[in-house]
Amino acid sequence: MDMKKKLRKKLKNNKGETITEVLVALLISVLSLTLLAGMISASVSMTDKSRKNITDYYTAENTLELNQVKAEETADVSFDGSDGEVKLSNDSIKVNVYSNGDGKNEILSYSVVTGG
Repeated sequence: MDMKKKLRKKLKNNKGETITEVLVALLISVLSLTLLAGMISASVSMTDKSRKNITDYYTAENTLELNQVKAEETADVSFDGSDGEVKLSNDSIKVNVYSNGDGKNEILSYSVVTGG
């Protein structure tokens, strides 16, 4: 029998579905809905964590940009120009190093020390 004949025979048949078929269909539906709910929950959780990380990052960056953090240290930076792209003298440049963060999500910034 081809598929059309089987379907037509099934539709004309007055016999109902067996209890086993109904229970299996119900089990599949419940499992599908449970998996869907789990995926939605995981998605919401990831979205919340991502939003918190982005907010923390921009807050720390804004704090640095507004110079609300004192310089932790002064460092000497020098470039040797050995790669052929940087053409500065071997003299060092003094910079203030600013840090904002808890070590895990740390943001560093620097500014050139002017004068003396």
